[in-house]
Amino acid sequence: MIRVTSALELDRRVTLGERFGLRRAIVAQTSSVGEDRALFEELRALPGVLNVDVAYVHLDDEQQRSVCDAER
Repeated sequence: MIRVTSALELDRRVTLGERFGLRRAIVAQTSSVGEDRALFEELRALPGVLNVDVAYVHLDDEQQRSVCDAER
C-alpha cells in the first residue's frame, strides 16, 4: 500500500482522500474523456491495486460535446 500511495502522491491528476481499511478514496481531474480512461487504466495497472471503482463523473459542457460527437 505504501508504494501505491507514493505513486499517487506524485500524480498531479489525483488528490488523495481518506483510507478505509484496504481502500483509498481519490479525486481525479483530467481534461478529457480519453484522459479519464487512460488514468483509470493506469490506476488498475499499479502494482498492489486490486480494483478501481468510479463513484462519480462530472463532464463540463465541452467534454459532453466531445463524448456525443465520438458516439455518432
